[in-house]
Amino acid sequence: MGGDDGWNFRGKGLIQLTGRDNYSKANVFTKKYENVDILANSDLVAHDLKIAVLSSMAFFVFRKINIKANGTKNVINDICPLVGNNVTLAGGKTNHKEKQDAFDKYTSVVFQVDKCLWGKLDNALKYMDGRAPWMDIAVNLAKEMKGCKEGIEPMYSNAKKFLKYCGNNFEPTDGKNGPWCAAFMNWTIGQTINPITNEPYKHAKSDASLAPTSNSKLYKKISEPIFGCIVVYKHISKWKGHTGFLFGKTKNRLYILLGGNQDNTIRFDSYGEYTSKSKLKKLYGFYVPYDYTISEKDYLTESDIYEDSNSINVNFGITGGIGTGQTT
Repeated sequence: MGGDDGWNFRGKGLIQLTGRDNYSKANVFTKKYENVDILANSDLVAHDLKIAVLSSMAFFVFRKINIKANGTKNVINDICPLVGNNVTLAGGKTNHKEKQDAFDKYTSVVFQVDKCLWGKLDNALKYMDGRAPWMDIAVNLAKEMKGCKEGIEPMYSNAKKFLKYCGNNFEPTDGKNGPWCAAFMNWTIGQTINPITNEPYKHAKSDASLAPTSNSKLYKKISEPIFGCIVVYKHISKWKGHTGFLFGKTKNRLYILLGGNQDNTIRFDSYGEYTSKSKLKKLYGFYVPYDYTISEKDYLTESDIYEDSNSINVNFGITGGIGTGQTT
């Protein structure tokens, strides 16, 4: 045992987890849900809220302390958000009210951890296997950006890269000339490989959100939306709109789009027939790359239905609060 073990395993996290023995027991529980080793990196308990929550749950499990759910509405969907790196927990500069609020919210359903939305999303990621291969790239990039805005690194460089891929040298922060929703879509598809042609699936190197509507050799319109399809909204009077990938639907049947330039970042937002109350951008159609072969597994099932789009952002660590749905 190293000489600094005492310091490494000092009280940290929501419940001041202390000592190698307690960390070891918590590690067994935590590894069921996250592929991390808190014995090798004990600071995760202090700086990663998801790990802090799991390790605190573990403490109550191995101590056989029963905590009853508090009956809060939608508590299962709300239990496991990743709220970013700005949370200060025990072991750092502790904000006691923040720590208490987090503790109260999460440990109330400690024995229902398998029902947390993060488990559903983990299953959703596994369910993506073999469906719309560009979605794996899009989801991972969204998780990596964590809601970072287009004018800030690393989102800025990525948005700039998407635009350059489409021959647009304007700034992504230029709302008139630099909207990058379509550039993100086409760049993402451009990173995939069609196993039949051994080339990326067909797409236009275009930053025009309406590109799928006028390129019948590159995209095909479909009557029924499928997972990962391109959803196109068209402005009622101008040659512009919005586009994103379909991730699923909300319980009230709104389309959940994983899109670029949504609230100036990459995130999940839900839209109906229009993108906003102003009703300027109306749903135009659903598209897939022309050479993508649709199979039965691509069609939406109950596994693709979520409470709302923001719960997906929260659980994927995409910060920034509830989205406005802004598309420019």
